[in-house]
Amino acid sequence: MRTLRLLTASLIALAGLGFATSPANAAISSRSLYNTWTSTLAASAGTCDGANQAALYRGRGVLLATFTDEVVGRDNIEGYFDSLNCYENLRVTTQSFASGGVHGTRWASGLYTFHYTDANGKAVKAPARFTFVWEKNNRGRWLIATHHSSLRPQG
Repeated sequence: MRTLRLLTASLIALAGLGFATSPANAAISSRSLYNTWTSTLAASAGTCDGANQAALYRGRGVLLATFTDEVVGRDNIEGYFDSLNCYENLRVTTQSFASGGVHGTRWASGLYTFHYTDANGKAVKAPARFTFVWEKNNRGRWLIATHHSSLRPQG
């Protein structure tokens, strides 16, 4: 009985600190945020326009990009996606996905593969690993604070 009282008291204390899942926080999942990123990428394929993708990142967001060096800030992130989105048939398929979050933060990590058609018309597959961290801003909008994506090691 003492254990049950301690457990109940601990849960009440955590709820007061904002760690308990509230209906407002439960409404958005890391999976849905990730799906927004992947669908925006696919919708922008062949456009050479990274504005829609960059709008998913914080103003000072950090992107450790798959195909270039670190990119900081929304304008630079947009420039990166301007180039990436020139590829036709650009999309990612997800091989593994793990996620979580508390209060105003969500995260997701896993493996995905970029698919696209290069300038010579050749279909390309680029297996990569990823980690996203989203933060909820003061207007209630979830934005990517940091995103790491790197090609998977061979072998």
